[in-house]
Amino acid sequence: VGVLMPGDDPLTGKPHKLRLYSVASVGAGDLGDCQTVSLCVVRHFWNNPKSGEKNIPGLTSNYLCDLKIGDPVTLTGPVGRHFLLPDDFENRDLIFTATGTGIAPYRGMLKEMFDAGFTGRVWLYFGVQYRDVVLYDAEFESHRKHRNFFYVKAISREEKNPIPEIVPTRENRMYVQVRMHQDQKVLGEVLSKPNSVVYLCGLKGMEEGIFPVLEKMGQELGVTGSFVAKLKVEQRLRVEVY
Repeated sequence: VGVLMPGDDPLTGKPHKLRLYSVASVGAGDLGDCQTVSLCVVRHFWNNPKSGEKNIPGLTSNYLCDLKIGDPVTLTGPVGRHFLLPDDFENRDLIFTATGTGIAPYRGMLKEMFDAGFTGRVWLYFGVQYRDVVLYDAEFESHRKHRNFFYVKAISREEKNPIPEIVPTRENRMYVQVRMHQDQKVLGEVLSKPNSVVYLCGLKGMEEGIFPVLEKMGQELGVTGSFVAKLKVEQRLRVEVY
């Protein structure tokens, strides 16, 4: 959905631009009454390299976090038809990958899948900096009761990459692509199925880490040319990065 802040942007003197946030609830809302929508919002602060000013509050994230119960909020949407579950998801194998607040859409998707009697297999790879900021961790852990759900975390500032010579990472940190490479045998088997789908959601930098791992899996499967390009053409690779 889009969030429209009231008033004008102090930097431009013009009305605030629309900010997009992924919906983190199921289609009917967390209360199931089609009257609510949940967003995943983390307060953002940034540094201005031109002025030297540091820890400048992000406008919309702090606006949302400072709202009081009952405050009106102007939303648009929902928008986007690309980052959705296939209509026939029930028996497909799916690979979800996320960093940070990119985890938001998977929260609702997983609940809808299991509520609908999902019989395929689904992997959730989630990368964060520290273990105490794994968003929705208790909810995802609760899904482990489903034997077709595999939840894998990559804690970059607390875990080391054991295979930097194979999957190089900055300062040998543990990232999602390392975890995926460690599971390459089963993921390769998943991706060999023509109806499997891979989802990426989070910071744009995750593409440059994950795509080479996917390409290697494609080579192992005997794919000629770019496996990433092939997955995109077949609409089996869905990317939402920012």
